Amino acid sequence: MRVCAIDYGDARTGLAVSDPTGLLAGHTETVRAYRPEEVIARIAAVAAEYGVGKLVLGHPLNMDGSRGP
Repeated sequence: MRVCAIDYGDARTGLAVSDPTGLLAGHTETVRAYRPEEVIARIAAVAAEYGVGKLVLGHPLNMDGSRGP
């Protein structure tokens, strides 16, 4: 099963899709959008294109390792 990892941000959101085994993932694209609706639409399109079966949302950390907003 392919997995799509999401690194959500205010201006840019990174997407990485895994190989069919779900073991290795690489950068797939960067969504440059401020509106959440646009980001969600692009995530849905990428998920459909690659046959993604699971979404994983990254946990925000600051540069010093502390939890972000």
